[in-house]
Amino acid sequence: MKKAILILFTFVTSTLCIQAQDLITKWSDKIELHNSKDGFFSYFLGENENYLYAYFKKKGVGDRKKIVAFDKKTMKRRFAAEVIGYSSNSKESKKFKGLDYYKTIIYDDVIYAFFEAEDKNTNTLLVKSFSPELKVVDGMKVITSQPKRRQRKNKEADVFVLGNKKIGKVFIGIEKETKPKTNVNLEYKVLNSDFSVSESNEITLPIKYRGGRWLKGGSDGLSSSYELGDDGNVHIRTKITLDKEERKENKKKMSKEKYWNSLSYPMLSLLNLTSGKLISTPVKMDGKSLFSLYKMVTKDKTRLYGYYSDLSKDKRGIEVHGIFYAVLSEDYKIRDVVFSNFNKKLMKELFKGDRDDKDGGRKSGCCLTGKKASSHANDETMNSDYIIEQAIEGDNGSVYLFTTKMNNYSVTTCTTDANGNQSCTTRYYCRKGNVTTFKISKDGGIEWASNYDRTITYNGTDIYDVNVIEDEKGFYATYGTYKNRRAKKPWYMFLKNVDYTNPMEYIFIDRNTGKVSKGILKVNKPNTPSKMAKHIDATEITVIDNRFYVNSSMIFANPLGYPVYCLGGCISPNLMANFYKGYGFFGVLEPARK
Repeated sequence: MKKAILILFTFVTSTLCIQAQDLITKWSDKIELHNSKDGFFSYFLGENENYLYAYFKKKGVGDRKKIVAFDKKTMKRRFAAEVIGYSSNSKESKKFKGLDYYKTIIYDDVIYAFFEAEDKNTNTLLVKSFSPELKVVDGMKVITSQPKRRQRKNKEADVFVLGNKKIGKVFIGIEKETKPKTNVNLEYKVLNSDFSVSESNEITLPIKYRGGRWLKGGSDGLSSSYELGDDGNVHIRTKITLDKEERKENKKKMSKEKYWNSLSYPMLSLLNLTSGKLISTPVKMDGKSLFSLYKMVTKDKTRLYGYYSDLSKDKRGIEVHGIFYAVLSEDYKIRDVVFSNFNKKLMKELFKGDRDDKDGGRKSGCCLTGKKASSHANDETMNSDYIIEQAIEGDNGSVYLFTTKMNNYSVTTCTTDANGNQSCTTRYYCRKGNVTTFKISKDGGIEWASNYDRTITYNGTDIYDVNVIEDEKGFYATYGTYKNRRAKKPWYMFLKNVDYTNPMEYIFIDRNTGKVSKGILKVNKPNTPSKMAKHIDATEITVIDNRFYVNSSMIFANPLGYPVYCLGGCISPNLMANFYKGYGFFGVLEPARK
């Protein structure tokens, strides 16, 4: 490992700059929404050369879903495909019991809609393909069927699908049924556009099933997370947690510092789809505890970034002492490791001496992920609640890391009825803090760092809300915030086009200096009637082709529907659902052209 090096810092304060680059919102014409037609917008699916695709769902009993295509230039509705729950696909639902929509993969010349079907004995994965204009190309096809687990203690087979627009293929993975204390086997197929099989194989993953439960690693029951990279390989990430026997053995051999660092660690694996070879490497570094590992795959190399704690300074590995950088070689070994330490000057300039801002009020002890402040805390550290949400490759091998604070916490309230019976409800929240950006040189050193304050609390946990696009001058980062709504009225409130009803904002970050300037978000035109005002949620912004796509919808029930509903005997929820209507707008947030 190389010694820690720091190259020239450019420290940036989060002061307001009236020279900020403006983001403007281009909205579509008003789109009339009605439950009896398409239903209502859920999320964006993707795009191709001409169209932007969105997922729509109807209210009411049953699962009724559509894919709707909008013209990318005008944002007008052009085409729609009934995916599930309609008369057009009732035969498919009858043929495949328990049919449910799974996901959509969009390529330039074809769109694949995947489905799952479940009966008493099998779980089946199916696919249906559409043209860019959402005409059916091929009807429902069975991709794979897996028997349900034969023993309750075994891990059930889990099927997943990966796509990558740049390479134009589809990856079908199956984590097979697994007995406790045995390694998970992955069976896979690589499919061409006509769904012929180009590669297939079965490999053993570097993780054992622990008998009924997983610690965080994958999703939907999977042992690991998977990504089909632009390089044509599958990148796998697995969280390895030591069992009791392994912990006892480590405790005998290791110092306290190394022991605490050994309880769990990430395992990175690369699956070469051409050769079928799997290579893995544990991400462990002696004397260091790692946080928020981020892997960036580019044409020439695979790089690792993250925060670290120096266990010689903080034995429990709570405080963050800097940023680490490493390269994964062709044989998947960790090389060229650099630890760039924070220093007092950086922390002082970055956080303006605000201890709570830097440490996140960790002393409260309310947070699920937060830990109590270390006795070793000093002016050269940050807390471990910071995560890397986005990373963008710059010129000459540099990388920009967009990080933010994330605190998950819970609140439990209990009530007692007249009979003395107590009932408790626990609600989960995610508190987001600063947006902190680092420019990392090709050698792993910190070139500059910047910070901008924000605060917002969401319902739920692990909420990601930082989205970034770029131009030749710098980066536009959007995020949720309530900060300005609570602050004193700023001097620029007289500007009629400033909209403070949207709990979000954006900053512009100069790519060369790191200088931060807060932009004025122009969501609505001046004097827009309240009924026509648009609203943007930071968590629902979608970045496609370096553009921010947004949606604003208003849904309500037609009051005339209630008497009709009751005249019908008040027995049909679907009848009532048909009286839901509304309107919406699709929009694009773009840099203003000056």
